[in-house]
Amino acid sequence: MYNILIISHGNIADSYLNTAEMIMGKIENVKAIGIEPGEEISAYGDKVFNMAEEIYTEDGILILADLYGGTPCNISISRILNHFEKIYIIAGFNFLLLLEALNRRTDNLKDSIQNLINAGVNGITDVNAIVKNNKIKNEDE
Repeated sequence: MYNILIISHGNIADSYLNTAEMIMGKIENVKAIGIEPGEEISAYGDKVFNMAEEIYTEDGILILADLYGGTPCNISISRILNHFEKIYIIAGFNFLLLLEALNRRTDNLKDSIQNLINAGVNGITDVNAIVKNNKIKNEDE
């Protein structure tokens, strides 16, 4: 089973994990950490690295970063990506992608990456269009 490290600016990572636990119950071997305003990048990098080391498993770690090119993602690239054998980073994740990753933890991580990304993309929905289409269908019946 792969483990998950959620990294972000501010408290986004913690909030996503707390919300997932509200839905799924206590989740083991998933960590979350955000960089706080004014925090030294090197200190945050040390925390992220230590968390990754703590939860690393032979099945790997999935790192979910809030923003490609942001400090949390850049730290995971520079400090973690080449240090461990099985690390995959997805940047720009959303809540549906996180839930999908949590539900697929027994799957092979490498084989799951595209499915996880697809789940995140497919989770973005134009609700107005759906409601309008349903309204039109219901009026036609």
